Amino acid sequence: LILSGITRDAIFKCAKDLGYEVVTKNISLPDAQSASEAFITSATACVMPVVKINNNQIGDGKPGKFVIALREEYIKQALQSAI
Repeated sequence: LILSGITRDAIFKCAKDLGYEVVTKNISLPDAQSASEAFITSATACVMPVVKINNNQIGDGKPGKFVIALREEYIKQALQSAI
């Protein structure tokens, strides 16, 4: 389930600012489990790497370069816009 929200929109902007194309689509569980990187977003966790889905390791089992860069960009932009 993906809900539209402020954090999600901000994450999409950060990804675009980093030069990535953002595509939203439904994917199957096997597709998610075979991803090289995965993450979830929320207002409290910002960008949180996912390293396992149903005991299946995602990528090398560690947060990947994209997710780390995305999290850093999100925090940078959040701090710049803070009052």
